[in-house]
Amino acid sequence: MDTVKKLINNNLLKINIMSTTSIFTFGSKAVKMLLVTIIGASFLFSSCKKGSNSKDTTTTTSSEKSNSSKTTSSVTEDDAAAAVSESSDGLVIQTSYASTTSIVFSKSENCGVKKDTTFSNKGSYGSRSYSYSLSWSRLLTCANGYPSKFEHSFSGSTSYTSNKVSLDGKASGTFTVTGLDYANSKLTLNQMYTDSGTVKINGKTFNSKVSIKTTNVVVDKVAQQITSGTGSVVVSGTDSAGTKYEYTGVLTFSDNKKATLTMKGGGTYYLSW
Repeated sequence: MDTVKKLINNNLLKINIMSTTSIFTFGSKAVKMLLVTIIGASFLFSSCKKGSNSKDTTTTTSSEKSNSSKTTSSVTEDDAAAAVSESSDGLVIQTSYASTTSIVFSKSENCGVKKDTTFSNKGSYGSRSYSYSLSWSRLLTCANGYPSKFEHSFSGSTSYTSNKVSLDGKASGTFTVTGLDYANSKLTLNQMYTDSGTVKINGKTFNSKVSIKTTNVVVDKVAQQITSGTGSVVVSGTDSAGTKYEYTGVLTFSDNKKATLTMKGGGTYYLSW
């Protein structure tokens, strides 16, 4: 287990998030960027408005379009996308953990053996403080004595605070990992990840539940990085007035630590880590 902990610490298990919001102008195009930084990784969330003659190729449609539930909630599509950006941090980190443990423990002696583990940590970095406690359970299934799939499930509490954003809530997920044989250079994960809690950003407070269901997320075994895959996203909750909201979208992973979030309301957002 000490070996796994060292590997996970090298692959982003230790979370530390800082956020800043800036406005950059390219010609007549205003580009909003939310930078989310983690120890060992950076998550870049960006969107921009139409209506520019600039040659910049970053394009998104207006986030002022009504949300999918057509309410008058104060939570905008940009707010929902920011919540997804935060949740994607946890998804990527837990994907790294599940991938590492699947590689390390895919041995015949572990077939049919269920293991439970708890990971807890807290600390600070600059203006940022964090704490989390996650309970993990894993089960290796074998066929004819050879590992065929690893099933992971987890749940726990999370809390992050900075001078820009604070998040307090719970995270849970179920991950199924295949491609465990040595001849396969890649793992394939199908995942359900949920992150729920209170979000405070730019003076606005709202409750958020982000659900991400992925299909065939591919992870390189050597680099232990996501190279492809898609996920359906649902963001729902209530604003400070109790008004319900809901947004849906698709998260598409690509190589080079990048993903694209396409919201049903018309916005496109770019994430990198």
